[in-house]
Amino acid sequence: MGRKPTGVTPQTQARIPADLKALAQAEATRRGISLSELICEGLRHELERGPAEIAGQAAIEALRAEGYTVEK
Repeated sequence: MGRKPTGVTPQTQARIPADLKALAQAEATRRGISLSELICEGLRHELERGPAEIAGQAAIEALRAEGYTVEK
């Protein structure tokens, strides 16, 4: 009693705006994966980014906030 069966993935709740969820669900469907898989992929990608990539993105966003057009 009180033990979880092995192989069961713990669940986490998150609040996602309806418009973002709809876009994510459409993308998951397009890829042929579940919404949960898409969210896990995105979270994994975000957590694996290195400091240089994060710093570079912050610099681009700062330039855009100043009104500059920045192309990748």
